[in-house]
Amino acid sequence: MNTILERVQIQSRLVHIFSDERTFLSNHTFLDVFNSDTQRWEAQDPDFNVYYVDDLDGRRLSSAHLVFTDLSRATPISVGSSGWTENGLDPIRDHFEALMYDGRRDGIDTAVLVNTRRFDLGRRFPGEADRVFEAIVRTRYGDLPVIANEGLDRAQRLPHPAE
Repeated sequence: MNTILERVQIQSRLVHIFSDERTFLSNHTFLDVFNSDTQRWEAQDPDFNVYYVDDLDGRRLSSAHLVFTDLSRATPISVGSSGWTENGLDPIRDHFEALMYDGRRDGIDTAVLVNTRRFDLGRRFPGEADRVFEAIVRTRYGDLPVIANEGLDRAQRLPHPAE
């Protein structure tokens, strides 16, 4: 989907979200797509064919909003239904704890942002040689900054693919 959007000149960025709920570091990958009409990044998950809306104002949410704000007011929407269970998203709901904007493909800085109210940075993962999150990230993705609790403000200051 990222490549298709790029070809039609729509900005998008790869996003990895992470969960600390298993014995191994579990992640899921989707996109943030820049909506030129609203001038906002919006999460789009091609695996489940969903986007997410804020129940209070109906606006589409970015991945950073999903990680750093109250998930109880976020609803996944697809063509046929709305809701976490209705769209088969219960297995990934706990992944909105930490995120990585993957800029390696676009030649921009990559960073990992962590909501420590949801994700325990000191937790060791038995299925990952008993390593902590930062060590696993460095092994999988390289020497990236892992930034805790700077949330939406930090996410909005990160470079985007078109910059």
